[in-house]
Amino acid sequence: MAINLKNLLLGSPIPNAKEEDQKLGLFSGFAILSSNALSSVAYATGEIFIVLAMAGAIAISTSAVNVAILVVLLILLMGFSYMQVIKAHPGGGGSYAVVKDSFGEKTLLLTSASLIIDYVLTVAVSVSTASLAIVSAFPQFSSVVVSISLCLLALLTLINLRGVKSTAKIFVWPTYLFVLSIVALIGVGLYQYHMNTLGVIEYTTEYKEHIESSIGVLTITLILRAFSSGSAALTGIESYANGVPNYKSPVVSKAILGLLIMTILSVIMFFGVTFLGAEMHLLPDSSESVLSQIAHQIFGDGLAYYFVQTSTCLILLMAANSCFMGFPRLASIMSGDGYLPKQLQSIGDRLAFKNGILLLALLSAVLIILFRANVTELIPLYAFGVFIAFTLCQAGLVRFWYANKKSYKSWWLRAFINAIGCIATFAVLVTIIESKFFHGVGIVILVIIMIMFILHNVKKHYLDRDKALTESIDEAIVQAAVHENVKPKIILLVSRIHKGTIEALQLARNLSDDIIPVFVSGSDDKIKLIKEQWKSFGFNEKLLVLRPVYNSFIAPVLQTIHKNDVREEQRGYSIIIIPEVVNTKWWQFLLHNQNSRMLRLAITAMDRKDKKTEARVVISVPYKAE
Repeated sequence: MAINLKNLLLGSPIPNAKEEDQKLGLFSGFAILSSNALSSVAYATGEIFIVLAMAGAIAISTSAVNVAILVVLLILLMGFSYMQVIKAHPGGGGSYAVVKDSFGEKTLLLTSASLIIDYVLTVAVSVSTASLAIVSAFPQFSSVVVSISLCLLALLTLINLRGVKSTAKIFVWPTYLFVLSIVALIGVGLYQYHMNTLGVIEYTTEYKEHIESSIGVLTITLILRAFSSGSAALTGIESYANGVPNYKSPVVSKAILGLLIMTILSVIMFFGVTFLGAEMHLLPDSSESVLSQIAHQIFGDGLAYYFVQTSTCLILLMAANSCFMGFPRLASIMSGDGYLPKQLQSIGDRLAFKNGILLLALLSAVLIILFRANVTELIPLYAFGVFIAFTLCQAGLVRFWYANKKSYKSWWLRAFINAIGCIATFAVLVTIIESKFFHGVGIVILVIIMIMFILHNVKKHYLDRDKALTESIDEAIVQAAVHENVKPKIILLVSRIHKGTIEALQLARNLSDDIIPVFVSGSDDKIKLIKEQWKSFGFNEKLLVLRPVYNSFIAPVLQTIHKNDVREEQRGYSIIIIPEVVNTKWWQFLLHNQNSRMLRLAITAMDRKDKKTEARVVISVPYKAE
C-alpha cells in the first residue's frame, strides 16, 4: 500500500464533524496562546538595562525597578483591556475588531497594517533568536544561521498545517517548562536575597571601565526610552483576543481565564527577573543575555542553569507558534471584509487556515533572509507595530464605552482606565519613534503605508468586481433576448486524430454548424498525413491548415481566432474547443508539450486587451491515454 506523502507530513484529513474536537482546552490553549507574551521575559529586562546603562551602573540598580513597575502597570492595563475586547468580540479579531466598530476605514487600514507587521516580525525575531541560541551553543554552525532559521520556520509551518490539536500536543510542554524554570529561578533568587547570599555579579576591570567611559546623565527622556524598550514585555498579550474561536465552549470564559493567568505570570516573571538583576548590580553584556547572567549567578554552572537556557530557547521558538494561531484567524476576518484575498478564508482539510499559515511563513522567511537572521537589526522594529494597534484599540474602547453607556453602569470607570492605557501606549509609541526612527522604524513606517495602500486597493478591486458582476445581469438578459436563436462560431483545434478529437468534433456539431477545424504545422509530412486521415474519415467540415511563419504554434491560432471574431461581429466571439490528452502519471507531464495550456493563457491575454465586456469561451475536451 503506497504511502501518501501529504498525509505522512500533514496527518490525515479531519472531517468537519470533528471540528469541535480540534479546539483547545484551557490547559493546551494557555500553552499556545501565552508563549509569545511569556517569552518576552527573555529579553524585555535586558532592553531596560541596555538603555539605563547609558547613565552608568548606578542608574540600573536605582531606576530599573521603578521602570519595571511602570511596565507592570501597563501590562495590567492591557490585560484588563483585552479581557473587555474578548467579551465584546468573542469571534476573534482583537484590536482589528475594536477599531472596525469605532473608527473609519483609514484608521482600520492603519491597524491592519500594524498587526500584519507585528505578527510577521514576531515570527522572524523569535525564530532568529532561537537560531542564535543554537549557534551560541554550537559556534561551528554560525555560517549557516539563516539556513537554521529557515529550517525551524519550515518545521513550525509543517506542524501548524497538521491542525490545531496536533500543534497543542507538540507545543504544550515547552511553555510550562519555561514557566517552571523562571518561577524556580525567581524563588531561589528571592530566598538568597532574603538570606543575604544573593551576591553581586563581578565584571572585569576593563568592562567596568568601558561602561563608565560612556556614562551620560539619567534624564526623563532616558527613563522614557527604558520604559518603551521594556514595554517589549507586552508583545503577544493580544494573542488571546485574536485566538478566542480556537477554544472549546464556553470560549469567552476560558479565554478570559487564560488571559488572566498569563497576565499574572507575565507580571511575576518580568518583575522578578528585573528585581533580581538590579539587586545583583547586573550590567548588560553583548556576549551573554541578562537572563543567562542571572541564572549563572543563582544556579552556577550546574544542570539547573542549562534547564533555564534550554527552556528559554524552546519558548522563544514557541513564541513564533502563537502567531501561527492568531494571524491566520485575523487574516480570515480581514479577508471576509474584503481587505485580503478570499483564499485566506479557506479552512483546509486539517481544519486549519492553511493559506494564512503559508502566507505568514513566506513573509517571515523573506524578513529572515533580508536581515540575515540578525536579531539586533530586527529588534528595533519589533514593538512599533503592536503599539500602534494597542493605542488605537484603547481609543476604540473609550468610544465603545461612551456609545454604550446606557448598557454599562460603570462605563465611565472602564472608559477612564482605557483612556489612561491609550495615553500610556501612545507615549511608548512616540518614544519608540523618537529613539529608533533611524534604526529601522522609519522603514517600518514606509512599509505600513505600502501595506495600507495594498489593502485599500484589494478592497476596491472586490467592490468594483461585485458592481461589474451585478450590472452584467441586465446586459446578459438583453443579449440573450437579441441572440436567442443565433448559433455560435466554433474553432476546433486539431493536433492529430484520436478518440478525443472525434468527441470534440461531435460536441462542436451539437453546438453549431459553423465549425472551423484548425491544424498547425510546418512539416509537409504531418500536413499530408492529417489531410489523408481527415478525408478517410469522411468529415464534412473543411480542415484549415496553418503554416507558422516563425515556427510558433500560438501566433497563427490567435490570428485565426481574431479573424473569426470580426466575421459577423453581431454573433459575438468564437468558441474555441481544444481536445486535450490527460496525463495519468505525474511524470508524463514532463514528456509532453503544454501547447493547450499556453494557448489558453494567450486567449486570456487577448480578453484582457479587448475593450468588450464579454470574454471568449474555451472548452477543453479531455481524453485519458496511457
